[in-house]
Amino acid sequence: MHHALPWAVQGDHGRASADTVLAQGEEHLPAHPAVRQLVESAVRSVYAERRRLASALSVLESGASRVQAAVTAQVAELDRRKLPYWQDNVHANVPHSRVREDMEALDRLLAPMDLLAQRLLVLTGARRTGRPWPRPVPIANVVRAAVGRSEDFTRVVAALPPVPQGVRGPAVNAAIHVLSELIDNALQFSPPTTQVHVTVESATSGIVLHIDDSGLPMRTETLQRARLTVDLERPLDITDLSGSRLGLAAARLAGERFGMRIEFRPSITGGTRASVFLPVQWLSPVTDSPAVRAPAATERPRRADGAVATTTGPVGATAAATRAPVA
Repeated sequence: MHHALPWAVQGDHGRASADTVLAQGEEHLPAHPAVRQLVESAVRSVYAERRRLASALSVLESGASRVQAAVTAQVAELDRRKLPYWQDNVHANVPHSRVREDMEALDRLLAPMDLLAQRLLVLTGARRTGRPWPRPVPIANVVRAAVGRSEDFTRVVAALPPVPQGVRGPAVNAAIHVLSELIDNALQFSPPTTQVHVTVESATSGIVLHIDDSGLPMRTETLQRARLTVDLERPLDITDLSGSRLGLAAARLAGERFGMRIEFRPSITGGTRASVFLPVQWLSPVTDSPAVRAPAATERPRRADGAVATTTGPVGATAAATRAPVA
């Protein structure tokens, strides 16, 4: 044991698994069965922790790379759009419409960064990832806030009838984040010329929100992996996650505290339907629960707290309208 453990733990074994290392070092293992079993158990525990650490670093690297790419794109866009304002001609006049267009373009670039930051916070175990909400927020406003965190939000169409319940304050940020991840996922994995539809269904024990895309149906293995990732009955192991499923893992963790369940199934539109169940204990009656519709081009959408936002679009919530400071 005195020789076997240092050899197995400190040696240079590359990316080999614990079982491979133990098989290669058969001559280093103790002959006594009980001591041998103890050494094997210790080696497997060490290598399991190494895998978790490598997976955690991979998650951090993936998130940091995407944040850096988003920041780089925004800086480049800012450099391009600021030129008219920096002209030497003091008589140059920039129209108000141009200023608004520039601000909205930068706003759209910033929205995905907000979602990425929240995703990283959730994956690191943060319990609070946004501003506190003292009152229930109407379902329509929660949907609008979630849509606003995707850069391509103009493709989202929500048809929600008036719902008398709103999401209670403590669960608002989690509901927004869960919906944001699923809507962003639907936008990414469907053709850019198609729409993503959000609908609501009342249930005896809560409310179900459906997100339908028009992409290609998920392959059986991909659908099964997605279902396992969001299955609350199955422990979530970070070593099983890949870069394409970090958003689903974050959605599961964000909603788990509040009993929000996520399900995937084929959509009647030919793509995939993601459904989110909001339990009744986190719903509360609201006096103002407008239906979400596709506003006209001149309509100013509203953010989660009901204030008027600045960007137009089919379900319009903008990044500036929906981003909340980290509490």
